[in-house]
Amino acid sequence: MAIRNLLYMLGFLLYIKSIDGITLDSQRFPRDTHSIVLEPVQTRKCLPKKILVPECQNLFYNFTGMPNLVNLETQIEAQSQLQTFQSLIKYKCSQNLLFFLCSVYIPMCDPISNYLIGPCQPLCEEVRDSCERIMRPFNLPWPVTLNCSRFPVRNAEGSMCMEGPGPSVKSTENFQTMCGGMKNPRLFIFINRTQKCVPKCSANILFTVDDKYIAKIWLTVLASLCFISSVFTILTFLINTDRFKYPERPVIFLAVCYSIYSVSHFINLANTRQSAACNRDPVSGQFILTQEGLDNTLCAIIFLLNFFFSTASQIWWVILTVAWLLAAGFKWSEEAIYQRSGYFHLAAWLISSLLTVAVLVLRSVDADELLGLCSVGQQNVSTLLIFVIIPNIIFLVIGCFFLLGGLVALVRVRRHVKNDGIKTEKLEILMVRIGLFSVLFLVPSSTVLGCNFYEYANRDHWLKSGTNPNIEVYMLKIFMSSVVGITSGVWVWSIKTLESWQWFCLVKMCCRKPTRSMIEEKKNNFPKKIGYVAATSRENISIDPLAVRNCWSNNAQKIPLQDFSSSGYTNPQPSSNGDYKTDINI
Repeated sequence: MAIRNLLYMLGFLLYIKSIDGITLDSQRFPRDTHSIVLEPVQTRKCLPKKILVPECQNLFYNFTGMPNLVNLETQIEAQSQLQTFQSLIKYKCSQNLLFFLCSVYIPMCDPISNYLIGPCQPLCEEVRDSCERIMRPFNLPWPVTLNCSRFPVRNAEGSMCMEGPGPSVKSTENFQTMCGGMKNPRLFIFINRTQKCVPKCSANILFTVDDKYIAKIWLTVLASLCFISSVFTILTFLINTDRFKYPERPVIFLAVCYSIYSVSHFINLANTRQSAACNRDPVSGQFILTQEGLDNTLCAIIFLLNFFFSTASQIWWVILTVAWLLAAGFKWSEEAIYQRSGYFHLAAWLISSLLTVAVLVLRSVDADELLGLCSVGQQNVSTLLIFVIIPNIIFLVIGCFFLLGGLVALVRVRRHVKNDGIKTEKLEILMVRIGLFSVLFLVPSSTVLGCNFYEYANRDHWLKSGTNPNIEVYMLKIFMSSVVGITSGVWVWSIKTLESWQWFCLVKMCCRKPTRSMIEEKKNNFPKKIGYVAATSRENISIDPLAVRNCWSNNAQKIPLQDFSSSGYTNPQPSSNGDYKTDINI
């Protein structure tokens, strides 16, 4: 259903521009819609003819007359123009849209009085107000040819018009009848336009008041920890940007995503449920949980921050595994990976944007009952599957594939280095950090995926049977959704981080002169001499991409500086197996 609606909207975008550019009699109406001037509709005589347009048959009248209210001469021309509205009709922006369009293009011709009767102005305004909400995000105006001021204000003698079926106003008992499939139908409101039952804003359907209160406290604590840890990681990077190069650089963008993801929770927690997650139903007058978040600006903002950056964080994790594989498996240098970083950003932000726009176009933004958080798939299991579960599976599978390839390459590098008699402590530490960070991402992401499957498989059953879900599963989901941001600081947990902050706070902030020990420590953070030669026939290849043999290793520091003089260095020459070696013995 969601995919079909997306196709309808794509068709709508292709056709809508042609609405104002309707091909009328070129002698009467120019193609520039701004210069189209149609006189107010006046009561006039007509010759009754049987309605031949299928879309307008079986309405409240069976006869029409031509020319119609936009001066089209035949029903064939009118039907051609009606086709441009098909996507909008199928999208059901207004329950009276089809009746209104037919009353304009195939107006009623009363066989008794032979008067041509079109729509009343209130009917036009109701349809316009409902459908403009769909058109406005695309900067599309209401068609000039359907200007509501042209039509009579009310049905009266001398200015007859059709008021239409009117809004489908149902009593509370009717709402309950329409939602009879639910265990507690009184807690739902039936929306005629979407033909769906939506929970009332303050209804306790699946969760109790205590559940919602505990979840709110739990989310507040975790979102705060996630934000603090992520911001600390970002600030540590800004203090010393040279320290975090590829392949580790995507960790920083992961932290950026989770910091903004936490902000979406702060905005939600700082506002009431009614203002952030609910809308007033115009028919019943009651507040309901948002089902199409575009009508609630605050809900739309929360959705954009939450969904966009949570999706981007998963893509940046995949990019992190790709960068590790390029460095460890294909021996790409840091510079070579950095030169391709533009593609990484394009993939992360573009894919996230496409998914976000698709949700907005389909009007699938909704709010959940537990937290009142606007996202996608909170009330609709189909959108939960399409926009949450399936993308998560794809990102996890791709990331695990690249991660496994990178770890296998690291094991080979370690074995090769160890066979050369070089200590591998630094490489082993790197492998432990990569493995730890991978576990800290894979376990939470897999757990959240499992929780989403649990909700996808059981939500309809809960609503119809009246049984409640395990609140512990939702608490676990909240925790695992934030734990990756909390643990993003694991990559900067080191002595070097403390030294960087000490240098920044004392020297940069307090304007104190650095001590001799601080200067010496600062110098030690930069390479003095290179203890290996990475020379190949291709610029994007590095024999030592992980810098196992650089000057920071214990063996490299023991090399006398004079070994790097011009007299002690020879250009690298390829060996029989294709490797490049020098006369420098590392």
